[in-house]
Amino acid sequence: MPYVFAGGRAARDIKTFTEIVKLLPDIHFKCVFPENMISPEMRELSNLDIYCDIPSEQFYKIMNGATVCCIPVNRDAPAGLYTMQHAVQIGQPVVSTDTFSMRTIVPDDTCGFLLPMFDAKGMANKVKLLMFDKTLRASIATNAKQNFKKFEPAEVGKQLCEAIDRFVNSVK
Repeated sequence: MPYVFAGGRAARDIKTFTEIVKLLPDIHFKCVFPENMISPEMRELSNLDIYCDIPSEQFYKIMNGATVCCIPVNRDAPAGLYTMQHAVQIGQPVVSTDTFSMRTIVPDDTCGFLLPMFDAKGMANKVKLLMFDKTLRASIATNAKQNFKKFEPAEVGKQLCEAIDRFVNSVK
């Protein structure tokens, strides 16, 4: 059965995530959060499977089986990046919060969807769009992987060398 994954620890916006699940009763969700982040309201949602404090292998097994990855965060400081990077690497489209750090991985809507903080309705709309549009999912996954190549060690090394060359040439 297709499902949306959400998980992690740092700055996860549980309230917005819960609202997204409530807005999409016909879509199945699986989440992996620490027990202390789970609200009683979450336990009442019939379209949400909750996993807590599980080994990382099980975390990734659940994440890897998802159709879409949803990462709402509740602060501007970097959070959720490792989960987002993993999603991109396995070809999973991402719906998340628009922060500076998230924007490095999802620069525009061709690579995923970033919405304003606490925008449950907007995120729900994008999750729904991705869940029901296989072509869009594939396109976003391909574009995100292509964009992510700029973070590979060889590419980072090349960028660093180019920056050093520019600096050296500017002081000559």
